[in-house]
Amino acid sequence: MRVRRPSVDWCDIFQFCVSLVGVIVASIIYFVDRSHASLPCSDSGGCELVAASRWSHITLGPVHNIPVALLGISGYLAIHASVLLRNAYPLSARFIRWLLLIISTIGVAYSWYLQYVAHFRVGAFCPWCFTSALLMTALFLSAILDMVRQRHEIR
Repeated sequence: MRVRRPSVDWCDIFQFCVSLVGVIVASIIYFVDRSHASLPCSDSGGCELVAASRWSHITLGPVHNIPVALLGISGYLAIHASVLLRNAYPLSARFIRWLLLIISTIGVAYSWYLQYVAHFRVGAFCPWCFTSALLMTALFLSAILDMVRQRHEIR
């Protein structure tokens, strides 16, 4: 029996493009962090304040001082790969949709937590970080819409 591959739709294209932009934004933040350069930012200097805060790096187990931007790159790449895999392996599409929803849920929760920290703890606004949070939110919402649409197609 031959499995028919689903055609690429608007959700695939949207998630593919938004995750790619997310990789670019997070990579710029990461590069600036590693090279100690300055980001073109608002007049308030919020980017530098956020980058210098203790929340811009985390500790995962025995590994210390991991830039949060590196987590962003990893999350966006995982979503990007999920979109590609979903189209390459249609039999696994349901599992991959769930994976994409889980990754984007973690990403959106952590992104908005960091926005809270930047605004209320650090007292700064970083447009690059805010853009990343908006991109992850768009991916999260599109993952929910994709799951709902997929459920209706099954019935």
